[in-house]
Amino acid sequence: YREGLDLYAKKDYPAALREFQHAAFGKEDSSYWYCCGLCQYALKKYESALSDFDYACFFNPSNTDARIMRGYTYFLLEDYAGAVEELEEALRQKPSAKEKVQATLDGARKKLVPGGPRRLRGHFGSVDMLAFSRDGRTLRSKGIEDTVLATWDLESGKMSASSRDVLVALSRDGSMYVSLMKLKDAMSGREIRSLEAGWTGREYDHRPSTMAFSPDGRF
Repeated sequence: YREGLDLYAKKDYPAALREFQHAAFGKEDSSYWYCCGLCQYALKKYESALSDFDYACFFNPSNTDARIMRGYTYFLLEDYAGAVEELEEALRQKPSAKEKVQATLDGARKKLVPGGPRRLRGHFGSVDMLAFSRDGRTLRSKGIEDTVLATWDLESGKMSASSRDVLVALSRDGSMYVSLMKLKDAMSGREIRSLEAGWTGREYDHRPSTMAFSPDGRF
């Protein structure tokens, strides 16, 4: 980690990034992920930088510097709503940062387009399952790293509910999912029925890692 800081000071960002990634691997240390994000940002790899700043904020929501950098990154990715949200939260956490962030915050506010595209913010890391409700008003998503099953209100763009579970399949309309051979209601997490009785692989003492619903959700 210390060597990474020295390399970063010398603007050797690729080498510094390798050191920080080695230090951060397997650790829930916000400062390590923040430094990874700084290197990615300096290398103009903004999506990767955003992911690292996400980790930094997840492991320490009070890391105001990571939140500010996440706001700057959103701005460069033209997610002006995200930039406004992050920088306003950073100012609530640290009012003394106003001089540092005000110009970017004002710029993001000017570029906001009512009804324009928005980034759904709430997961950290990647998402591997998505499903729209039948009425098109909500979206469900499942994160890989955070294992969160999130429900989004699409009108507001806000996460309306979240839970953690081990998902292997999500129904097409997002109303049900399969976890550990149990069919569950996606909103409540309530078990609907067990699928163990029909599983012929029990003698191998393992469960399938991938499953799929039929298009009509009946199978």
